[in-house]
Amino acid sequence: MFVGVNSIVLPGVSIDSKVIVAAGSVVASDIPDNTVVARVPAKPIGKFSNYADRVRAEFASESDLSGFENYEKKVAAAIEIETRKKSG
Repeated sequence: MFVGVNSIVLPGVSIDSKVIVAAGSVVASDIPDNTVVARVPAKPIGKFSNYADRVRAEFASESDLSGFENYEKKVAAAIEIETRKKSG
């Protein structure tokens, strides 16, 4: 699970493991596995597996991903780009 900066997850909300919450989102309901959410209130904008595949394709070798932290940052950047495209 990755929760972007300035996001709010309301009490009692359940978020599964393969979930990305875009920065600034407000999560008011449960988020199922393999989901990417954004906006206020948070709504599904894509599938976790699609973003992970995109990052893997862009950074083909393991040496391009120096640790899980960099991988998370690159996935977050891909989400931000997609969010801007969909809202623009």
